[in-house]
Parts: sequence; C-alpha cells; structure tokens
Amino acid sequence: MLHYKKYIGYGITFKHFTHNLPSIGTRESSIDENIRILYVGPQFSYIDESSIFKRLAVNLDLGIGYAHYLSDGVINGTQNFSLPCSGLGLNINLGFEYKFHIHWGLKIAASGDYYHFKNMHKDNLFTDSFDERNKLNMLILTPQIGLAYHF
Repeated sequence: MLHYKKYIGYGITFKHFTHNLPSIGTRESSIDENIRILYVGPQFSYIDESSIFKRLAVNLDLGIGYAHYLSDGVINGTQNFSLPCSGLGLNINLGFEYKFHIHWGLKIAASGDYYHFKNMHKDNLFTDSFDERNKLNMLILTPQIGLAYHF
C-alpha cells in the first residue's frame, strides 16, 4: 500500500561543471582553455504526492548560492593563465514521478541553473589575448529522465 503525504525539505546543493576547449587558433597564436564552474548553496524542496492523481509525485527544488567561474590554460603553448571570478547562482528543478510500485517509479524532470558574474577579467594581465568583460550571465538547462528506487 502506498502512502501519500506532503513534504517540505532543505539541504545543500553542490554542482561542478567542466569544459575543455583544446587549442583554439593558429600555430603562432593558440589558446588551450579549461573552464570550471562551481556552485554551492542552500536548497529548499517541496514534494506533493497527492495533488494531481494518486500515483504521481511532483517535486520542486529552489536554491540560491555562491558560484565560482575559473578559466585557465596555456596561451601559445608557453604562457599559463588563470582568470577566476565569483558571483551569484540560482537553481530550480521541477520533476514528476509516476510510482508504479511501492519501491519503483519513473521520473521526468527539468532543471535550470543561472549564474551571474560581474567584473570578469578585472585584473586581467592578458589583455592581448582576452578582452575585459563587465559581466557574464550563464543559463544551463538540463532535461532528466530516469528510474527511481525508494527504500
């Protein structure tokens, strides 16, 4: 027998994205760049297992926290660079789970992460390779589908 209740929860979210852009440019002028984005912050969750129909659970997660952006690598194969920046991050997740058994469910969700960084490359020592940016806004959308197991 399945039991349906409403839940409100909280916790901490940690996300880490990496991306490598190998050797952009010509042999005389190239940049090998690694980009990392780190996000950590409190998150609040709401789960409702009875609002739409009996076997469907709806969850909503919201969070706001600290975001860190780091671009580092090598210019022209000889000069190392590192351009860090900190900012604000927001995350949201909306998901639906159909419970076909007391322990199993099929879940579909979509999440969005928004990061805002100001005064990027403010202390830029590499002005010949990078232009100074006043701000950078990033939006990362992630669709999800999966099989859930409940203990």
